[in-house]
Amino acid sequence: MMCPLLAIAAPAVGQTVWPELEANDTPATANLLNPMLPGDSVSGQTLGASTTGTGAGNSADYFRITTQAPPQAASIARYRLALTPGPTTVAMTIRGVTQLNGLIGTSETAVQTSADVGGVRYVQWYGLGPEARTLLVRMTGQVGAPAYMATLTADPVQVTDLGVFPSGPLTVTMTPAAPLVDGEVWVYTAAGVAVPGAGNDDAPAPLVTTTPRLNRTLPDGVYLLAVSDANLFNDQASPPDDSRRNRSVVNTAGILGSSSAATGVNLGFVISTPGRTLNVAAVKTEAFGVLLYRFTIGVPGGCSPADVCGIGGPPTPADGAITGDDFVAFINAFGAGGGLADITGIGGPPTPADGAVTGDDFVAFINAFADGCP
Repeated sequence: MMCPLLAIAAPAVGQTVWPELEANDTPATANLLNPMLPGDSVSGQTLGASTTGTGAGNSADYFRITTQAPPQAASIARYRLALTPGPTTVAMTIRGVTQLNGLIGTSETAVQTSADVGGVRYVQWYGLGPEARTLLVRMTGQVGAPAYMATLTADPVQVTDLGVFPSGPLTVTMTPAAPLVDGEVWVYTAAGVAVPGAGNDDAPAPLVTTTPRLNRTLPDGVYLLAVSDANLFNDQASPPDDSRRNRSVVNTAGILGSSSAATGVNLGFVISTPGRTLNVAAVKTEAFGVLLYRFTIGVPGGCSPADVCGIGGPPTPADGAITGDDFVAFINAFGAGGGLADITGIGGPPTPADGAVTGDDFVAFINAFADGCP
């Protein structure tokens, strides 16, 4: 099921062209574009890549771009900053900082370098979470480079809903076809906030592979899963069990992206908790693309064990009401032998779900359904 999240940054009523102002050839002196709205542009000229701070004609141009937070915290937007037209003598990079053995440093580096796609040169990132989204972009050129103009666009993001998984430890393993893809995954809250430590680039030791394997125990709730090929960048430090802890990151929250301009990348993965395993076919089709999925662990917000879904049935999470949708969803899951039907353990409530669908689950559901919500 493909569901667009609630909203994205709205198109600007009037379009603004931000002129480049020297000296802006270091991160500290970057021109501040705040807020830069969809449809706004930045214009300037650079004949080199010098970062001496003099503002000379052969210097790089830095811009600190802030896009407004959307009205709904769970909203996600995909942003592109595209040169119009796309001169090959001008390059854009999204800037971040280095990381060493899980410690985020202060040395500036590129986390993404512009790609030419269909005659358009652009960088791309995703904004998510409740805060204004800020990132650093650098333009560099060469002798004879023409003046540039780069325009910001924002597009809705499709999120694939994977449904409900029983409570318990979460495992996400990427299983692409050979040759193995250097993939990466990270878990976010439903509001778009990165869960600290809930990501993986290279599988934990003693496995020796660039295929990610994430094992975490998360509280019951609704989550987002970001999937791409490396480097998947955000503002989070690599966790201790990641075999690659030197990935570059951005240093502001609310920014997500991929360093890879590759397309047609097989990013298929398996996601599971005790009692449910799902194989997900996934292909990255665009340069710098990140695939996003929604999943639910347990039945957060449920008013009783019988509150297994919302109006319309799964994959909508529990909604605090006991209705016919809950009954139909449970019976279907019970017949399939898993998922939503695993509401209790052997012996019935209050024993938690145990990864097996048995008569105890059926009896517990019928009793809870008859009682209704407290």
